[in-house]
Amino acid sequence: MNRCIVIGAGRISLSHLPHIINYPNLELVGIIEPNRITRFIIKKLTNIKVYKRLENIDDNSFDTVFILTPPAHHFKISLELIKKISNSARCQKTKNGRTLCSKKSCIERGIPKS
Repeated sequence: MNRCIVIGAGRISLSHLPHIINYPNLELVGIIEPNRITRFIIKKLTNIKVYKRLENIDDNSFDTVFILTPPAHHFKISLELIKKISNSARCQKTKNGRTLCSKKSCIERGIPKS
């Protein structure tokens, strides 16, 4: 079973979450959402754990991340994930079309740390 988290529970996630929840061999173990009201609604309607920030979730509790935020935030979130996890990470689309492969290759390419 592949354990996943979702970052962002706004408008775009409404079309993705039903597929993620119902996908075979995929377990949604948490949603990261900064908006207090949205977190409250998710907690009331589901049994899914909800977190305010990426730092609040255990690094070993997930294998896959779906970034469902506005595209302008994807690059920054991808960098945060690479710093947080010790194994490699891949991102479908990032700022300027760069693909992030691992923390080491990110640093080698001169991609800023913050």
